[in-house]
Amino acid sequence: MPSTAVTVVRVPDGDAAASSPQLQQAAALFAAYRDVLLAHGAPIDDFQSFAAEIAALPGPYARGEKGCILLAALDGGEGAPVGCVAIKDLGAGVGEVKRLYVAPSARRRGVAEALCAALEDVARNEFGYTALVLDTLDRLPGALALYAKLGFSFCDAYNDNPLHDAKFLRKELARSL
Repeated sequence: MPSTAVTVVRVPDGDAAASSPQLQQAAALFAAYRDVLLAHGAPIDDFQSFAAEIAALPGPYARGEKGCILLAALDGGEGAPVGCVAIKDLGAGVGEVKRLYVAPSARRRGVAEALCAALEDVARNEFGYTALVLDTLDRLPGALALYAKLGFSFCDAYNDNPLHDAKFLRKELARSL
């Protein structure tokens, strides 16, 4: 597929969240991601209360919690968002990347890379994070390949993900000049 312009925007939170169409779009993309995980046999609701997380957005992804949700759209941002990613604070200068999802119709067009680049910028420059961590599953080989391409490396477990094929990754963030 040809390369297309990707526009990344931040979902409002705080007082603006209640009336934000972007928050509803993020919730829909989070739900689509949840469906993918369930289809791959990952009982995400059993240990992460994913449905409750969606209902309570922005929750831990609010700016006041040192978090955010980003959405991506194609072709200058005129259409509906096709991807999302979030970050939440784990303390000690570490942010956890959460809910990276790109709709199947928009994959291989640079959406995930654009989302991750924007998230790293926010993590480093707004929140002062020095590292990002995430977990994914062996049964999602595309995710593992993407994270390797983005400079993530395997690390020790940092959470209680009970799935047998969970993999934990980390990326040190270079300081901005």
